[in-house]
Amino acid sequence: VAGIMLYDATVDLVNHVALQKTEFAMMSEKNVALKSELYEVSDVRDLRRKADEIGLVHVKNPEY
Repeated sequence: VAGIMLYDATVDLVNHVALQKTEFAMMSEKNVALKSELYEVSDVRDLRRKADEIGLVHVKNPEY
């Protein structure tokens, strides 16, 4: 009986580890996609283009 309980606990643990590996892989993929999106949004060339599109003017020596 103890052997069956140990086997059952081992199977449960193996299944849990497999699920965690799957979730980790999915989160890693999402992380890569989010990093890519972040780099795309924060690209200086893109920001300058967007600033030009909405009429912002670059001031080299701003006075505050």
